Amino acid sequence: MATAKFTLGSILGAVSSTANSLVATLDVGNTLIEKAQLAATSSLKKQRVETILDEESFLEQLIRDKANEDAQSQRRVRDFCKQSPEDAQAYQSAYERFTKLVRETK
Repeated sequence: MATAKFTLGSILGAVSSTANSLVATLDVGNTLIEKAQLAATSSLKKQRVETILDEESFLEQLIRDKANEDAQSQRRVRDFCKQSPEDAQAYQSAYERFTKLVRETK
């Protein structure tokens, strides 16, 4: 009987040890999952901020580029129109004609 109690105690000890190991493994798994979630959340926050800044930077660069293109275009028109009164009149006539065509088709 003592041997049976000893054997039963050994079995219960082994089961308890296995259960403790399983709990420890699950704790490690939960910790790893929590760390992964924190990393993903942090990465998402950083990406959101970076996207906001990238969009702002893109818009600012686009505005500068378009302003530069427009200024250069105006300078070319002025230089062209200064060449002669005929060139100025030809430009003005073409500008009005094209504007009318485009605006009326809207």
